[in-house]
Amino acid sequence: MLGCCRKKKEPLEEVVVYLNNETANSTFEYPTNKINSMKYSPWFTFPFKNLFEQFRRYHNSYFLLVAIFSCIPGVSPISWTSAVLPFVLIILTAAVKEAFEDYKRWRSDVEVNEVIYQKLNPDGSPLTRVKLNRVFFPR
Repeated sequence: MLGCCRKKKEPLEEVVVYLNNETANSTFEYPTNKINSMKYSPWFTFPFKNLFEQFRRYHNSYFLLVAIFSCIPGVSPISWTSAVLPFVLIILTAAVKEAFEDYKRWRSDVEVNEVIYQKLNPDGSPLTRVKLNRVFFPR
């Protein structure tokens, strides 16, 4: 219906994988199989990304505006602490919750990435024990 407004999909790049030939596959830059589900990666971006995520919600932006207006003595009939402290408490509570959830995602990623698998070798030699990110394309 809106075909003129949609972005055109670029054709997919052809990927060549040589079965049972690690030397031929090692010349290509294949991505690893490592799992990374963290939302805030690296950690020093947490405060900026979290504040951005918090203020994308309209209600947080509204309460920020109310807190700012409550700091102006001639405009606000209430004390600035009655508007600013609850707002800061809510923002900090949400940030701590997000940090804890991201930490749990990181711990889960480490557990999955550290599991040892047995890899079948193409030359018939005994199975090799490898981690997840080295199962298909070794680096």
